[in-house]
Amino acid sequence: MNKQINEFKKNLILETAQKYFREYGYNGTQIDKIAKELSIGVGTIYSFFGSKDGLFFNWLFAVMNKAYMEIKEQFEIEKNPILQCEIFVKYKLMYYEKNKSIFCDYMQNQFFLKDAARGKENPMKKVYELLSTSIEKFVKQEKIENEFVKDFYHLAYVLDGIVDSYI
Repeated sequence: MNKQINEFKKNLILETAQKYFREYGYNGTQIDKIAKELSIGVGTIYSFFGSKDGLFFNWLFAVMNKAYMEIKEQFEIEKNPILQCEIFVKYKLMYYEKNKSIFCDYMQNQFFLKDAARGKENPMKKVYELLSTSIEKFVKQEKIENEFVKDFYHLAYVLDGIVDSYI
């Protein structure tokens, strides 16, 4: 029972933090305001997430997991690997638009956030793995033979970087 209550509290904190991250960005989000809105102590938030960074990364992983599930669902419908890559690009642009302030902070402060994320899995890893299967299908389908195109995961990462550069 306590585990379910704690999970409920954690999700409630994440939902509230999401509003703040989206509206004020990472730098403008204040833990004490989230706590006040929920009528809980700041220590409760820290007990679940350890820090503002921990709260941010839990939220970011939730956003990325939701995106992954949506993209995966679309990939199961669309079998053409080029169109699958287009789906990825469209979702990435849509998520940036929905979460513009937080991702603008992220793009400006990547080095800080990389330090804060040290030891944590890249939240995009599952998306890259999914996208790499589309790239691999395309390469095999087009019979492309080149040493550069053998590392499909890194090509997915490069495509993501291209989209980030566009943004």
